[in-house]
Amino acid sequence: MNENIKNIFKKIASGFGVSKIVKLVVIVVFISAISVGGFFAIKYYQNGKDAKADLSASQNKDVYIEFISEVWDTIMQNHWEKQTDDQLANLYKLGSEKLLGKPVDFLPKNKDEVKVMVLAITKDMDVAKKKEFVANLTDIVLANLKPFGRSRLFSKKQQEDLKNTVENRDPTADLYATVGADKNSTKAEIEKKYEEKVKTVDTTTPEGKTKLAELNRAKVTLTTDDTRNAYDQYGVESTVITKIYPPDIYYMHITKVSPQTFEEFQKRANDVDKKTLTSLIIDLRGNIGGAVDILPYFLGPFIGPNSYGFIKVNTHHIRLQLAGSQV
Repeated sequence: MNENIKNIFKKIASGFGVSKIVKLVVIVVFISAISVGGFFAIKYYQNGKDAKADLSASQNKDVYIEFISEVWDTIMQNHWEKQTDDQLANLYKLGSEKLLGKPVDFLPKNKDEVKVMVLAITKDMDVAKKKEFVANLTDIVLANLKPFGRSRLFSKKQQEDLKNTVENRDPTADLYATVGADKNSTKAEIEKKYEEKVKTVDTTTPEGKTKLAELNRAKVTLTTDDTRNAYDQYGVESTVITKIYPPDIYYMHITKVSPQTFEEFQKRANDVDKKTLTSLIIDLRGNIGGAVDILPYFLGPFIGPNSYGFIKVNTHHIRLQLAGSQV
């Protein structure tokens, strides 16, 4: 049997003893086998090549374009004013034109088209230039979200500075050193040091006025137990300055709204709970900044429908006066 098969193949090879039809069938089968095998071989090679290409693409993904995508998503998901794709894409276009100093001949309508635009603009830039362009573009877009100038792209240091500002913390200042005292000084000693320092200040000069403000800032924080403890533990300073104007006016100046401000405000109000006062002035002048989430607690009596300029407490009328707010 095996011998007959060998003979048949020999005859096919030599062209004798087998009809042309048989030869054609065998050749067709042979070619088909090669084609099928070749198809799977090519398919396997192509799949492997595609997999390598995908891996290479992921490894070489443009981190700056991905950053553009991440910022876009963050704005869409978190900004209080909902943006359409067209609106946000236009901000990226206008920002790009500002940075380039010339028009961009492309009108992106969505995130993917913005990525294409930025990729085209930065394709010939080196890494440093591309990083700078994307960072500046992102900052421009954020700054132009409403309210204008409030959202920005911060470096790590800027973020830390902002956190300190919100919490009313100044890492560069030492309030004890400002008044010439130390952490072991008593309240009386601090007040005495303060008075001595004030006498040496020439308040007629800009420098003297600045120095006096620094001394007052230190005294306010260090001569009240709770604010001094907060400063010793966390480095945060007082945000509520109070004074009684004879005979019955209580003045409260909120220099900045920080996370501790509302608690501090309550404590300063409780300090005069037993005193006979008939008027309360809440001073919010200046840039109070900081943790404005609690600001409505202070502005509530003055803003909006059915607000009250006067409230009645027991038998006394307490006047709530907003002193020239510039919020």
